[in-house]
Amino acid sequence: MSAVLSLDRIVLICDAPLGLARFYEQALGFTCSGSRIIAEPALGELLGVPEARAQRVTVTLGAQRVDLVRIEPGGRAYPEGILGPNALFQHFAIEVPDMSRAMARLGTQSAWTNISVGGPQTLPPVSGGVTAFKFKDPEGHPLELITAAQPAPDAVESRIAHSAVSVQSTARSVSFYAQLGLARTGGSLNIGVEQDRLDGIRAARVEVTALNASSAPEPHLELLCYEDRFEPAPIASKPNDIAADWLVFTVRNEADLRLLLRRIGAADPPTRFADGTLRSLVRDPDGHWLCLEAPASSAQPPVANPG
Repeated sequence: MSAVLSLDRIVLICDAPLGLARFYEQALGFTCSGSRIIAEPALGELLGVPEARAQRVTVTLGAQRVDLVRIEPGGRAYPEGILGPNALFQHFAIEVPDMSRAMARLGTQSAWTNISVGGPQTLPPVSGGVTAFKFKDPEGHPLELITAAQPAPDAVESRIAHSAVSVQSTARSVSFYAQLGLARTGGSLNIGVEQDRLDGIRAARVEVTALNASSAPEPHLELLCYEDRFEPAPIASKPNDIAADWLVFTVRNEADLRLLLRRIGAADPPTRFADGTLRSLVRDPDGHWLCLEAPASSAQPPVANPG
């Protein structure tokens, strides 16, 4: 039985969540579904930042959710020059049914910056055959638009396909995420001029590994290992930094969460929020932030509030 039930949502730490929500609506087709102020003491306990407060703006793409969260006191801005091989790099990919239409919509907006060179790139079949384009949102979070090599005939809606993190060692990361219950379901070795242009670097050679939770295979997690091109993060991120995207994984119940934390060697116990939800912030081997959350009891459904 998998310890983790699903990759429930993505939390992007940001400076101006309402403004960023407008970008995601207008440029990418998300819907803004609400805003909330979080000021309970549990937030400061979870973050290790006493008296922390947060503003959360939720945007959705169909049934999928991204939380745009401003934390006070705030952290550092997204560093300049972070590309795929850097340990800080993390993005999520939006699968679109029509790349030309998606690019035209993105082009109506300003303040985003491209990562990819020369527009969308179609990778060779050995690298999956997808057409993809990488860019950064107005606050610096990397994103990707992708179209499958053979889209489903009835594919008319965009969706979040995966979140990807840069790792130093595929084997080490696969072993870590296996402890959470994620299993390898595919992969490829991506090389060539198309990958160079997609990543905005020269001589790209990236091992891509897909990991899934068995109970909810999408969105899934991808590991990006640039082999000998790996770069350490310029500075370890704190959970309130703009670069500190959180991947929020749901766990079945409190007992499973505590067992999981012991399994991965987490030092701190989970934090209980006012609604009964338990949350823990942990790092993967390369420093990416994971939020593990569970309801207070197995009879209570998971509560989808960010820490």
